[in-house]
Amino acid sequence: MKVDTPNRVKLAIAIAGLVLLVDTGNNLWRFALDPEAQSDAMFRGLWLAIILISAGATAVFLFFASRRHNWARIAFLVLTLGYWTYWVVYPPVLESYPWWKWGISASLIFAQATALLLLFLGAGARWFQEGSGGEGAL
Repeated sequence: MKVDTPNRVKLAIAIAGLVLLVDTGNNLWRFALDPEAQSDAMFRGLWLAIILISAGATAVFLFFASRRHNWARIAFLVLTLGYWTYWVVYPPVLESYPWWKWGISASLIFAQATALLLLFLGAGARWFQEGSGGEGAL
């Protein structure tokens, strides 16, 4: 029996995907403009690998979560909490961020939290509990 994907789950995946695109674009932009990254080939390669692997892992988790795989939803939660923990433990230098960049960062965090709430509460949570994986799709 096929169960349609709830709109809340579709919205959560779309929000998280948008956050992923904006965040990855920002990271690649910062990478391209960083003079230290351009001066050392080893640092450049490592930084680029971290950006691409973290974006790829997030995209894979979102894809499988959209296909009703509960493990991917949980992995997405753990990865997001890991990103937030890293941001709290190693915060960016306040003086280097203008006010509008803080607004964008806060908006992205709020959007990601909203996506997680949509996946883990209400209809989103019920959809994952009722399914065994792979039945629903966007």
